[in-house]
Order: sequence, then C-alpha cells, then structure tokens
Amino acid sequence: MFVGGHTSIETQGRLVGPGDMRAQTRHVLTTIETILALAGLGLDDVVKTTVMLTDWRHYSAYNEVYRACFTAPYPARSTVSGSLGMPGALIEIEAMAGARDAAVVVTSPEDQCPGDSA
Repeated sequence: MFVGGHTSIETQGRLVGPGDMRAQTRHVLTTIETILALAGLGLDDVVKTTVMLTDWRHYSAYNEVYRACFTAPYPARSTVSGSLGMPGALIEIEAMAGARDAAVVVTSPEDQCPGDSA
C-alpha cells in the first residue's frame, strides 16, 4: 500500500503543532497509522518511508518521535530537506507498507535473485 505524503493538518484544515516538530511528527504518523488500519495494516507493516523536513535543525526532534513509533526491523527511510506547500508545516511523510510475512529479505551478498546462474 502506498500512502501519499501527509503534513500535520487536522480534518478542519488547520495546522497541528505550529512550530513544534515533535507534535507535527506525532500527528503525521498517527494519520498514517489510521490510514493503514483501514487497510488492515499497521506501522509495523511499513517497509519504506520518505520524510521531507523544512529544516535539518529539527532532525533530532523528528527522529526521537519517529523511532518511538516503529520497531525492529525498522523500515527503510530516506530523509530530505526542502520547502513544503503548507505554510507552517515542518514535516511531510509518505509511506509504503505491506504484510512483512510476505516480504523477501536478502541477508547476505551470497544470496542470488531467482533465475541468476552461479
């Protein structure tokens, strides 16, 4: 499942946690968790996120909340910095999720893709 980028906007269109990276990160991850739940998935099913921050100085606060929301094995993550379309938004997160028990995990360089010859 692909969850498009979400910022910290409540249902009435107002920004949640102006100037507060922790509050915004919590709100975004709660929104993503709710969307995943509608599909029978949860944050533990997230395999990849892309995170956009407006300012690298907020990285530590965002990472503190982010790490508390996920468990090992943690999803792959890309974090980039840039501007966002919503005034006051400090963070945007998009996610990809799928049942982890259906995932294929490559654990060593010796593993080969199906069909590869030795």
